Amino acid sequence: MLYVVWWTGRGYYTVPILVASMVVFEIARAVLRLPDGFWVFGFALIGAATANWFAGRKLNRQSLKKVRTHRVRERLIYRARHKFMSVPMETFSIPMVVAGVAVLIAAALVTFSPLLAQDRCLDAGGAWHEGRCAQ
Repeated sequence: MLYVVWWTGRGYYTVPILVASMVVFEIARAVLRLPDGFWVFGFALIGAATANWFAGRKLNRQSLKKVRTHRVRERLIYRARHKFMSVPMETFSIPMVVAGVAVLIAAALVTFSPLLAQDRCLDAGGAWHEGRCAQ
């Protein structure tokens, strides 16, 4: 599998920020003895997006000063020196948050799905009868 990413300036900081966030959140999950699951990566993506937003804002502050308007489009897409995937670093945080929320929603749907309760019952050696687990 081939992954292609591109950046200008220090836009590559986005990748180590993302990886570091995933490592930190997974270590925190293990230390706090929280249940395993891909929900951790949802929170890690949101944490990485937050760190990336602040890093991008700091690195691109000189370029952002040149933006004369307060319109949202001009504040998110401008001639930044530090870009990741052709957009300013801080703007790339938006798809990271969207992906994190999508992962959390998927994790919630899987966790609270009635089919999952049935699967847990059968895995534990029980019998599923009339919507309840009989051990």
